Amino acid sequence: MTWRPLSRLFRKARKPEGFGSGLFLRAMNLGHTPLSRWGLSQIEIGSDASILDLGCGGGRNLARMLERAPRGSACGLDFSEVSVREARRVNRRAVADGRCEIRLGNVQAIPWPDASFDLATAFETVYFWPDWPANFREVGRVLKPGGIFAVVNSLDPGGPGPKVSRYWLDVLELKETTTAQWAGMLSEAGFEEPQTASRDKGGAIIKARKALGWQLLLSPCPMPSAARFRIHVFVLRPCV
Repeated sequence: MTWRPLSRLFRKARKPEGFGSGLFLRAMNLGHTPLSRWGLSQIEIGSDASILDLGCGGGRNLARMLERAPRGSACGLDFSEVSVREARRVNRRAVADGRCEIRLGNVQAIPWPDASFDLATAFETVYFWPDWPANFREVGRVLKPGGIFAVVNSLDPGGPGPKVSRYWLDVLELKETTTAQWAGMLSEAGFEEPQTASRDKGGAIIKARKALGWQLLLSPCPMPSAARFRIHVFVLRPCV
């Protein structure tokens, strides 16, 4: 059994809103910094990468990734209006320059077209997603073939870091899910080559790649104008 006022307070971690949410969001940004920096150190980011941060919160990770992609762009998605406002404030210069866009929405219907991003990240957020298999497939939809999805969690049951008590799992309304289980769910959603790493001080990262797939090309073969029939050549090539 949990103390209800405490439970209501920490529920802001799921969706910051209401009185004091701005301060709570900035405190979360500060508290998550060590784990976020560690997670980012595990992710390769190209200088011209197109990036999507899901559950972007206060936007600090967007700013960090933009620094590593000086010729790239970064988009953020969050279903909290407070988070969207704060993320836009933190990244106001990049927004003004057209390198950053932050939208209100959720992972059930990500508001960008298919194959838009080289990298999608989710820091401290997948625990709260409503339908993991469907949501992971939706992430795959907006990734380019070969794109990377990286999940960074503070909870790492069975990992080397401190253990989280059942009390706090109840307060935050979280299901205890192991890093290996997350990796398995990504594989089931169609991602390939899942890799995991644990942080000594607590936390883990799960990375997986969207399959390259294959694309069917239809190429007409030039024929004399007098020819009655036209031959077509079918070519399979990787979608890259």
